[in-house]
Amino acid sequence: MNTNDTYAVEAPRKRRADRRMHRLRVVAYALRVARVFAIPADDAETWAKHNADNLKACSCWMCGHTRRWFGSPFRERKRIPVEDV
Repeated sequence: MNTNDTYAVEAPRKRRADRRMHRLRVVAYALRVARVFAIPADDAETWAKHNADNLKACSCWMCGHTRRWFGSPFRERKRIPVEDV
């Protein structure tokens, strides 16, 4: 008997019902986002179904993580000790 077999743990397979339930939950969240974006009610459901999987925030320089593009904020820079030269 191989010792690796005793420690191997398989992840449970995701059932179709779980995938469908997750999809319904994500679409419901997208409908709430559509309401915030003031999308008309007749287009909101279609918008939510199309954009449910892509609701992550953008990472461009205009709306992404500011530290990535502009460095740390001034408050953080003040805390870093400056070595005497």
